[in-house]
Amino acid sequence: MTTISQGWGLAEEGRGEEGLVQIRQGLTAYRATGEELGVSSYLILLADAYEKIGNFVEGCNTFAEAHEFIGKTEERFWEVELYRLKGE
Repeated sequence: MTTISQGWGLAEEGRGEEGLVQIRQGLTAYRATGEELGVSSYLILLADAYEKIGNFVEGCNTFAEAHEFIGKTEERFWEVELYRLKGE
């Protein structure tokens, strides 16, 4: 989780490519544990990072994955943030 958060922080600072690498690595490692709690929020951070570097296709694909994941798990805590960022 720390790797994901650190990667998102890098993307926020304008170091998008570096941040994306860390977010993807952290998300892959987290999902490898079989844990699903919080994955939707991490996907939203990943999509936001894609948007920050101007990769709107991957950003939209990741938003769609997050939305699908929310529907599957019904973990709706971050759903409003998903729609807010998608709207931007």
